[in-house]
Amino acid sequence: TICSSLYRVFFICLSLSERPLSQVTLDRKSRDRSVASKSFVESSSSFEKSIADHLSSLSAEILDSLRIKTRLALPKDLTPIFQRLDFLGGEKSISLDSRGDGIKVRHIPLILKFISEKKRSLQRQGAAPYSFIWAYEEPENNLEFGNAIELAAQFSSFSQNVAQILLTTHSPVFYDLKNTENRNVVCCHVYRENDERGTTATTQINDLDDRMGTVAILAPRVQDLIRNVREQAEASLRAQELAKQNRPKIFVEGESDKIVLERCVKAFYPDCSSLVDFETKESGGGHEFVIDMLRGWRAHHKHHPQRPRAAGILDLDANEQRKAWNRTEGVISSAKCFCYPKPPHIIPILQAHYRLQITLEHLYDEEIWEWADSQGMLESRTPRELLEIYPEERLVALVQGDDFSPRISGRKEIFVRKKFRLGTKVDVARHVSRFKDEDVHARMCFMKPFLFEVLSYLGVLGGNHEKNTPPDDTEAEAAELRTAVTQEA
Repeated sequence: TICSSLYRVFFICLSLSERPLSQVTLDRKSRDRSVASKSFVESSSSFEKSIADHLSSLSAEILDSLRIKTRLALPKDLTPIFQRLDFLGGEKSISLDSRGDGIKVRHIPLILKFISEKKRSLQRQGAAPYSFIWAYEEPENNLEFGNAIELAAQFSSFSQNVAQILLTTHSPVFYDLKNTENRNVVCCHVYRENDERGTTATTQINDLDDRMGTVAILAPRVQDLIRNVREQAEASLRAQELAKQNRPKIFVEGESDKIVLERCVKAFYPDCSSLVDFETKESGGGHEFVIDMLRGWRAHHKHHPQRPRAAGILDLDANEQRKAWNRTEGVISSAKCFCYPKPPHIIPILQAHYRLQITLEHLYDEEIWEWADSQGMLESRTPRELLEIYPEERLVALVQGDDFSPRISGRKEIFVRKKFRLGTKVDVARHVSRFKDEDVHARMCFMKPFLFEVLSYLGVLGGNHEKNTPPDDTEAEAAELRTAVTQEA
């Protein structure tokens, strides 16, 4: 049974108690009987609590992963206690034995992870490190599609620092792990075409969907669906792990966002720079990554409301996603989504009805764009891209034979006519991060009230900053900005 895996764990946990391990009977024939002694029967409630305390991290892992609050209960017959430990889940305390095979299967890797972590925690300094190998046969059995994807993401995560995992499968949910960013995954197809050739093993698996019988026309769609659900599951697991650090987090779309926002916080609110962490996906995650991380944080936080909140910051082109997230009932008590403000130097372009999508790079002023252009970081937009940006009156003029050049005066034309080349955004972000504080204040003063709102939500601002409105100097700066924007427009 599942709980028989905890047989060894109890003895590991006993070594953490006040009693020296030498006082615990470890004789193979008598250890079950000694646990079932009269003293344990008479104090079963305290014994149950003791076990629950030792296994609290496992119960928390199950709660985080499966959203089921469980507690361990002792059977009336304590003799075979190690084979009879039970998980009672939900408000009605349903026994794990009474649940479906799918739920039981999802408990197994969490128990194995708990065992390996306990074993490592008791390792003596200088001893050879423990290694763990798990073997699974067709883990997709008895699992719904979504749960199978979550389990595959869990295996992928555990394979990096918990155990080496060997599994056999017929499901693309698992063999498609080869297409993820986890370089620890090796996929090998073992098959038998005929008796003469016998069994064949190959790592050449480009046509694996056809060999496995997956309908070719559906394979790309299935893979896209798996990829989307897996990204959500992986983000949820990562968010839950980050939540355990007990620090407020700000999730952003990419590395360039992280670099610039960290610099702005350090310039405008230096006391807060060490109190909050910016998190992103190494390869760039976009707004979907941010929402997935907030979703995972929310799932964890509603069971641990005493822990810090999280915030997500999106480009302004994802404003609808921001609204949809924040409108969801109850979520902003745990995680809230924000979008970049409209910078003053861009507002005149928007007021001229150009449909410019506001991203991090549009927070940079004309001088930064001109510097980037001189470094070869910009390229011209294509005519198709310009058509998507131009207002209706410019489109009419184009039909009447006008040229494609934007009708925006002065240096602002560069925001419409040019865009950043692929692979250059992090470089310009690092350039901005090297600005002195006074330069950040002068060029990006509109970010101060925005960051005030985000940091206030996270509760990291002290003193008079805990109010819901910016301090006087910020209010004055905001008023000056509005006046300047109006005059420029």
